[in-house]
Parts: sequence; structure tokens; C-alpha cells
Amino acid sequence: MDAEQHVAHAAKQLGDPPFADAGPHRRIRFQCLGVIWTVEFDNREPDVAVGERFAATLQITLAHLASADPALLPTRVRVLVTAGAPDSDLATEQVDGTPTETCFRCTLAVIDHRGPEVFNAVAQQTLAAVTTVIVTASALPDDRWKVLLDQVFEQGLPSITTFAMPYDVAFHGATRNHRLHLSLDYPQPFTSDVATCPDAGPGLDFPDTPGPGYAPSHSYEEVRFRYEDIPRRMRPTLAALRQSPAFADTVAALRDRGWLDWHILLAAHSVAKNARFRYRSTCSPDDVEAVRDLFLAPEPDDDPVPPRFFSVSALEQALEVTLPASARTMWKLALRQRPLDIQAIKRLMITRYGWARDDIEHEDPF
Repeated sequence: MDAEQHVAHAAKQLGDPPFADAGPHRRIRFQCLGVIWTVEFDNREPDVAVGERFAATLQITLAHLASADPALLPTRVRVLVTAGAPDSDLATEQVDGTPTETCFRCTLAVIDHRGPEVFNAVAQQTLAAVTTVIVTASALPDDRWKVLLDQVFEQGLPSITTFAMPYDVAFHGATRNHRLHLSLDYPQPFTSDVATCPDAGPGLDFPDTPGPGYAPSHSYEEVRFRYEDIPRRMRPTLAALRQSPAFADTVAALRDRGWLDWHILLAAHSVAKNARFRYRSTCSPDDVEAVRDLFLAPEPDDDPVPPRFFSVSALEQALEVTLPASARTMWKLALRQRPLDIQAIKRLMITRYGWARDDIEHEDPF
């Protein structure tokens, strides 16, 4: 095994090449409950202390929450941690991310002297920052999160997370007592393009069990409602689509891909309403109530949206756009990311909420 192969092997197994902590910036990356978590900080004494403390508290908290099932989206979360002055207030904000990664900036107070009060205050601040990040990646609604947090706090989560503090204390002791000075301005000695991270530990994979709040009976009722409600609101367009050979081919293609008929109805309704809004409506996009009324109102008689608008690609895009609204209305899920990770929502809904499976006996709407 040559040097390049060794670096690639280490990166694949550990998530980073050898001596990845020797450059000017540090990164801790791991998988837990379906999320790839990345904690980044500068390789300077104060930032290393708070960055390691945040990462340890995050890992401990996630492991403790696993059995309670926080319904995390299978996405990516990146947190940039910096050191603040002693006794400084917590500052955690969600910053612009990407469609597949939610990003935060977090400032935590450093420890400038030892003492139980100092340790407890810093530990509470760090736990608050960690909780903010985890809640953002969760689909649990606020009321369920309140119940869950009350439970885990009663179980001693604040005390358990104080195990993240010894590193912080020992680090400061080592740098002061042994006069260690971190000044790592040189690039890392090895680099790798491998973008993996270690597998999650036992019991910490993305769950494949039914999600919190899921019940088959409720799912079937939601599906039944869509079969009954959507056709009533787009009778003219559906009548036109039933006469279109091209749309019949589109329906066949989507069914072959695993789409259920209520998926096609949802997407077709979205395409029809958006086309009507774009080409025939006079209401302003800023008039939220008027737009809502347009989408909920039945179509005018004898005024169908032409079948040419209902291509496979248009319906695929429309279903993705409607997915967050379906998650909220069908299961009262809360989506807090900015921007939303649509593929993560889709995987959560398919794996844990019967999105690609639950259906009822129905007449062919097409």
C-alpha cells in the first residue's frame, strides 16, 4: 500500500486523512440517527476547547435522545463553533446553507477559571446550543419536543452532558501548565477527496421504524380524503386529461416508477393551480390569502388547464414542491431547515410515514 492508498484508506475508515487535526482548521464529522454532523472550528486554543466541548455534548445528547426518537431528517448539519469571551452570552444562529446541508454559527464562552458554578453555566450554555441545532434537524412538532425535552431532562441529561467538560478543563490545564501554544498555520500534510465518515454506532442508524405519530388508520383516512377532495376541485381539467393519450402514457410511466394514484392527483392539482395562477389569475403573489383561495377553490366549469402542461417532469417537480406541505398537513410534522432538504423529507416520509406504500381501494381517477 503506497502513501496515497494509505491516506485514502484512512479517510474512508475515519472520515479524514491522517493528521487532519494538524492544519489551521479542525473538523469533527460523524453519523448519528441518519444525520451527517460536522463541527468545525479554528485550530487555536480557545476555539479547540469550545469546539471539542460542543462536539462531545452533541454526541452525548444524540445518543441519549436515540431511544426517544427525535424524528431527525436524514440530512447534513454543519456547525461552525467559535470561542467567545468568558461569561459571554450564547449566540447560535442558522445561516445560509444548501439544499442538502443546514448550517449554523455558534459562539460559546470559554472557561477562564475553575469552579462548579463556572462549569455548570458553561455546560448549560453548550447544551442549549446543541439542543437548538438538533431541534432544527428534527421533524417533531413543538409540542412533542417540549414533552421529549421534559422527559430527558428529568432523566438527567444536563448531568450526563457534563462528561463533555473534563476535556475542556484538561485542555486548558495542559496549555497553561506546560506552556503549550497552538499556532498551526500550515496546511494539513495529507489531503483526500474521500467525503465519507465513520458508520453510526449500534442503535444510532437512521430508524426504519414507523415515525412518531404514525398510524396506518390515520394514513388511510388522509389518502381517502385526497381521492375525494382533489377531483372535486379540478373536474374540468381531469375530464380533459382523461381524453388525452399523452397523459395516459404519463400516468402509465409514473405508475411504473412506483407512484400511487393519489401522488399523481396531488401533482396534477399543483400543476393545474400553478398554471391557472400564472396565466389566468389577476391576484398578486404577495396576497397570500388570495393565492390560498385560488388553490383551494374548485376550477371554473368548462375551463380546463390544457394537457400539455402535465408532462412527467412537470409532475415530478410538482410532487416535490407539495411534499413539505403534505408532511405538515398529513402528519403535523415541523420542518425548520433553511432551505428545506427535499430529498431528506422524502426519505423520512417514505421510510417512516408510508408515503410510497399506503393506499386504499379506489376508482381509477384517470
